[in-house]
Amino acid sequence: MIKYVGVDWASKGWFGVILRDDGTWETDHFPTIWSLWKRHSDASQIFIDIPIGLPADSKRVCDTQARQQLKARGRSVFYTPIRDAVYQRNLNDAKQLNEKAGYSIQNQAWGIVPRIREVDEFLDMNPGARDRLSETHPELCFHSLNGRETIPPKNTEDGLPRRKAP
Repeated sequence: MIKYVGVDWASKGWFGVILRDDGTWETDHFPTIWSLWKRHSDASQIFIDIPIGLPADSKRVCDTQARQQLKARGRSVFYTPIRDAVYQRNLNDAKQLNEKAGYSIQNQAWGIVPRIREVDEFLDMNPGARDRLSETHPELCFHSLNGRETIPPKNTEDGLPRRKAP
């Protein structure tokens, strides 16, 4: 049976939706990326809303292209901090390093740095997972599912119903 897993960080762990080719699905919660992998390493693909592939000294091309594609909603894509900045202990030190690359670290990006580190370290120790763990971004998914048109933010009257619609 083929299955796909999509996960996003949800304050105390990774929230996942597991879809199977027979049409069944389920949700689950994983405290770490390791626990997700232990349970679903047999998945055809695992999609994760976290940056994969940290830049050394510049913005990632995919972040820039995603922002351009999403136009007004492009601000929902944070520029991924450079690798050395991700491994700093505090925001000030991280920003100093990142600014040498020509851009600052957005507060929202710094908020997910522990998850970025977690996935980066996981992939470093499990290179075989790279062919099945793929980065994704919800706004790009909604954009693609909506005929390459952006949809309103989720906190608007039309935004959440549009995201839930079949």
